[in-house]
Amino acid sequence: MTAEETSTMWFYLIASLILVVGSCSFVTNLAILSMYKKMFTTRKSRLFNMNLISLTVSDIGIVIVFPLELDACFNLGWRMSETACVMAGFLDAVFAYAQMFTLTAIALEKYFIIRSPRSVNPQLNMIVIKILVIWGLSVVLSGLPFVGFGSYPTLDGIEISCAFDYHDQSILNRTYIIASVIFGFILPIFTISFCYTGIFRIASHHMNKVAKGNKLSEEKEAKKRKLEMKLAKTTAVAIICFVISWAPYASIATMATFGKRVPAVAETFSAVFAKTSSALNAVIYVYNHPQFKIAILKKGADGGASTSKVRMTSVSNDKSDDK
Repeated sequence: MTAEETSTMWFYLIASLILVVGSCSFVTNLAILSMYKKMFTTRKSRLFNMNLISLTVSDIGIVIVFPLELDACFNLGWRMSETACVMAGFLDAVFAYAQMFTLTAIALEKYFIIRSPRSVNPQLNMIVIKILVIWGLSVVLSGLPFVGFGSYPTLDGIEISCAFDYHDQSILNRTYIIASVIFGFILPIFTISFCYTGIFRIASHHMNKVAKGNKLSEEKEAKKRKLEMKLAKTTAVAIICFVISWAPYASIATMATFGKRVPAVAETFSAVFAKTSSALNAVIYVYNHPQFKIAILKKGADGGASTSKVRMTSVSNDKSDDK
């Protein structure tokens, strides 16, 4: 099914999804950037959380081509040049890889912190190297088709977005798509799952060890169980959201590599749906990070105080006028 054969309803439905995902991602990630200094007040904490900046930039970058896709939705097809399509596909891939690799780096970092807290001592040069490796790998993997290993980005699905051509059945392209799925989806999933389940096991073991040495009261035991449940939920949410976002797109790309096609609408929907991860990452981070909650509450309190002050001033002026 091409753009001409697709019902107008699908274009508008996908445009609505793009607007919702794009708006949520842009607002939540900009909020994180704007509050970064308030959240982390010391140089050490800012260095240690540079992964957050990397993740936020990649999340914003993932939705950066949404205006082009919206234009295509409302005009029932891609209107930009072929070069614009190639560049959009390339940028999509760079930011998607960067997002996945940064999430993996965050999971590994948390795991090693829980496992051996004293061994973690963030240094500027190592942090910069880590970030450069993440983005360097993202650019290299996304750029392989431009040196002959795989096909250039092209219009996919109902022709409102561009991605690497997973329908090309050549050996090189098949190898590239399979390698992309393995290194960009499967390995990150296994690594993130291993790290977060490891964190839960270590934390649970530590709490049980403490409990054996000190007889816990019913209240402390309830708190212990509540903490375990919260950690388990955080682990599950982080993994499930990542899988749910990217699994449909990764599955469709893999199937197409072996000649099995799905409806064009499904291809486009899965590509847009994968980008919901850019909004979910921010929401999960905000929900599970106490410093961010404190920053938001403080900002809200400051805003409320300012509003109250303005109102009090207005009332005072009104009273003065009455006199």
